[in-house]
Amino acid sequence: MLSLIDHTTFLSPACQLQGTVSFIITTLKPSPARCGTRLYAQAKVLRVLQEKEFERLGSSESVKTDVRIISATNKDLLEQMEKRLFREDLYYRLNVVTIHLPPLRERGDDLKLLTQFFLKK
Repeated sequence: MLSLIDHTTFLSPACQLQGTVSFIITTLKPSPARCGTRLYAQAKVLRVLQEKEFERLGSSESVKTDVRIISATNKDLLEQMEKRLFREDLYYRLNVVTIHLPPLRERGDDLKLLTQFFLKK
């Protein structure tokens, strides 16, 4: 399921500021039965990126917007595209800057620093 929630919906019109839209994007856990739902959610995100508009939850009125997305995953998206679990067009829209961060288990020195940091707190 994909939920695009505009936090200004909950404010009075006097409190709504232009350009302060927050999105909460919720996707379902991978499941063959839910593959269509996941692709539907991806299509909605792609529409926001391409068309620069979305519908508020419970509304049929389109709202113009300009968004920036920061995303993270622990999945191999190239593999997900081959399996047709992730849209190729969305991948190329999102894949502007890639920062590969190895898992913590492969960064022993970082683990020691993090442990020391949190023990001090």
